[in-house]
Amino acid sequence: MTLEPNWASPPGATIERIMSSREISYDDLADALNITRSEISDLIAGDVRIDEELAELLSDVVGSTARFWIDRDRKFECELRRVTTDQADELIEWVKSLPVSSLKEFGFTTKGLRAEVAAKEILGFFGCKTFADWNARYRAGVTDVAFRTSSAFQSDDMAILVWRRMGEIQFEKMNLPPYDPKLFSAMLPELKKLSAFKNPDTMVRKLRAQCKEAGVAVTTARAPKGCRASGAAWWSDSGNPIIHLSFRHLSNDHFWFTFYHECGHVLLHQGDFVDIDHDGEGGVYDRIENEANSFSSAQLIPESGWDRIYSRSLSPKSLIRTAREFDIAPGILAGQLEKKGIVKYGRFSFLKHRYRWNSDPFVPEVK
Repeated sequence: MTLEPNWASPPGATIERIMSSREISYDDLADALNITRSEISDLIAGDVRIDEELAELLSDVVGSTARFWIDRDRKFECELRRVTTDQADELIEWVKSLPVSSLKEFGFTTKGLRAEVAAKEILGFFGCKTFADWNARYRAGVTDVAFRTSSAFQSDDMAILVWRRMGEIQFEKMNLPPYDPKLFSAMLPELKKLSAFKNPDTMVRKLRAQCKEAGVAVTTARAPKGCRASGAAWWSDSGNPIIHLSFRHLSNDHFWFTFYHECGHVLLHQGDFVDIDHDGEGGVYDRIENEANSFSSAQLIPESGWDRIYSRSLSPKSLIRTAREFDIAPGILAGQLEKKGIVKYGRFSFLKHRYRWNSDPFVPEVK
């Protein structure tokens, strides 16, 4: 099996090697070939074709024969056509691997475009000019991010990557101070008071503003088709933690449990996150997830508070009064009772704030 290179070497590469060995400057070569300094640069880059006249001049000034330079140029053209075709095919396959329907629905790409044209818009969505740029930036995939996911649905790494990029886009517009872990940890008990806001847009704006003071970015986005992540946490190049939430299950109890779960990753695991889709059952993954789950539960309802809950009746009025004592929305208490198996799922669903997605792909609206 012969492996062909995925690049094409222009005649200019050979010209440069000879220029270097013979100490011929760009200006000297330009004068000898009777062309401009700019045209020499284009020739070296492969943007100028070598005809018989230029081949004769190259033969006289640089060396070899005119036939050699014409053949060298034709070989480059053949290589360039092959590489361009290969890259176009690879780009089309890349587009097919992405949740294009969701990107269109969310307004990141134009509907009705051919794959080749859509690729340019999708590269722009990722902040890349070329497919090579995308490979350099994203080829590693999503293994550096810890995801809360539901095992009920199939997941797709590329869909998760699109969802993560939606968080990056928001982060790029933020101007955060340096991360202050002590301040962030200290503010967590107060943040759950924001769960009282029924409107998710208001809730997220206030949550984002308060976390920003500690240098923590909070971003939200609708999960594209194939992405089953509830939340993720990772670190930016500037050293700021990013907590990204999907509003999966579209209820306030799930949102807040996921938020504090990701806070647990930030404060406890120092960026050493494991992707759930690539780590097996048990071991380090379970330990990390269990720690984050316990952290979240304790932030919402301290362990010492459960005796108080157990001693009271499980009536709607009692739950509302008790939730107020813990500074959380009643629906969050209902969700925690469900998690502990104290009540059946759905018994107090009417206490939860429910959401639905509309035209905004970043924050849902009240259902």
